[in-house]
Amino acid sequence: MPASTRRRSHTLPRRFLMGITRRRLIYSGLAAGGGLVVYSAARMLDTGGDGDARTKFAATTVDDIGLNAWIKIAPDGHITFGVHRAEMGQGVTTSLPMMLAEELDADWDRISYEFTPLDKDYYNFGVMGRGRPFGDAEGFFPDLGTALLRRVFHARGDSLTLSSTSILDAYDTLRPAGAAARALLVEAAARRWGVPAAALRTERSRVFDDTAQRSAGYGELVAAAAQLEPPADPQPKDPADYRIIGRSLPRLDIPAKVDGSAMFGIDIDLPDMLYGAVVHSPVAGGRIAAYDAGAAEQFPGVEAVLPLGEVAVCVLAHDTWTAMQAARQIVIETADDFELADSVELRNTFVAALDDPEPAVFRDDGEALTVLQDTPGQTRTYHWPYLAHATMEPMNCTALFDADANHLTMWVGSQAITTAQQVAAAQAGLDRSQVTVHRTLLGGGFGRRAEMDFVERAAAAAMQMPGRPLKITYSREQDMQHDMYRPMGVARVQAHVQDDGKILAMDYRLVTQSVVASFATRTPSPRPSDAAADKTVASGIYDLIYDVPNMRVAFSPQYPHVPVGY
Repeated sequence: MPASTRRRSHTLPRRFLMGITRRRLIYSGLAAGGGLVVYSAARMLDTGGDGDARTKFAATTVDDIGLNAWIKIAPDGHITFGVHRAEMGQGVTTSLPMMLAEELDADWDRISYEFTPLDKDYYNFGVMGRGRPFGDAEGFFPDLGTALLRRVFHARGDSLTLSSTSILDAYDTLRPAGAAARALLVEAAARRWGVPAAALRTERSRVFDDTAQRSAGYGELVAAAAQLEPPADPQPKDPADYRIIGRSLPRLDIPAKVDGSAMFGIDIDLPDMLYGAVVHSPVAGGRIAAYDAGAAEQFPGVEAVLPLGEVAVCVLAHDTWTAMQAARQIVIETADDFELADSVELRNTFVAALDDPEPAVFRDDGEALTVLQDTPGQTRTYHWPYLAHATMEPMNCTALFDADANHLTMWVGSQAITTAQQVAAAQAGLDRSQVTVHRTLLGGGFGRRAEMDFVERAAAAAMQMPGRPLKITYSREQDMQHDMYRPMGVARVQAHVQDDGKILAMDYRLVTQSVVASFATRTPSPRPSDAAADKTVASGIYDLIYDVPNMRVAFSPQYPHVPVGY
């Protein structure tokens, strides 16, 4: 099998069941012990009460029959594919269905998509080392370690749309799902006709028996197929046989965006809804000691002014414009005594840290420092500032608390939809099962909508106004001042380039903040939070694929009081 199509097995290879030596037995015992530790961690992290995504997905429509967590088919043959990642312009509502349709041999003209319900089965493993936590290492222990980490990630159930991992993660998930569903339909047809499944073929949502010159549509077969046991090891196609993947197809989300029926978070409109605007401390990441809302409360059209803990004040009115105008009348007294960040001073501090004698070294191939001492080459220093994400759709979230049912319902466009449910539940003092989150389209994500501040504000406000749906929207000023910014940084690159154009040696020194570490202080995250160990800050350079025989990559983390994000 070509390397490009080789499947990474997560079961114990047969070769490890044969000829077990004492050393291998000891290693296996150590691995098993590690497995018990990971299994215990998985049990502690387990969200509980879900893991039945197929049932949930099928239940969102009346007549459709689900074959798995991503595919359901109506009796008339129409196929609905589940999209389990956030659509924010990157096109997952088309690319993910393409993978399913390819393996299912579906008729592309008779398919549609819908967002999946929340369930841990839709977890994203691609964020863990881009799906390969042990890099290029192969064999028993990397496979076992990967399988154990998958179990932990499945237990956490983080449905994340981050770091360009949607396709990477789905390629090893959706293709087998499509292949398994196709196998069920073929087996159903084989049993109906009393012929071997291997004698049948599929094309455009139909199963064909060429020998008997007959065929059946998927809609005719789905009820029987749903009663069968899925194949244990479904085999996706060879890429050479692709008919859908690799083609340029019209995006499935375009018609709704053209006719205005597409629902972004900002489009949510519910009966008796109030519209909210928030005001934070004038200091980024700061707390509120006191506030004067007298003028805001007297503003025409204002319904209420609510304190949202130490972090914000919310004005509720009968329209967003009124709420934002009234919010500007609130006077905030900050509770923090830390020094305000000064970009010039921070830059000077970062530049000085380039000479940190003990940086974290991510890569040290050959003798880079020695070679560059003898043949210095050229040195360049690069600077970049803090950057706000500036999403095109203003940050917003709608929430409704039903006191009688003790249930919170949210409507939000989020890159971390399961985390949004978890954070909203914690903010409201509820169990996750008491929080329903409806996905919407995102008018730009850029990592900003992986944050949970706007979800927390909406949940906190809704708990104080039971029975009234509240749409909380950030003004542009509040969004720019209280973003979790892309971090500023400085890099010094020294390299010696030979006459033939090849790089003989390179020393890359980076000084910046760790997004991973900052994010972990605010939001539940599956990634480690040690700033000095955060290799994502040097993505693309510490794992540079070009042949540089002498290369060193070092990082000195900084900790200014400025929140940073993806």
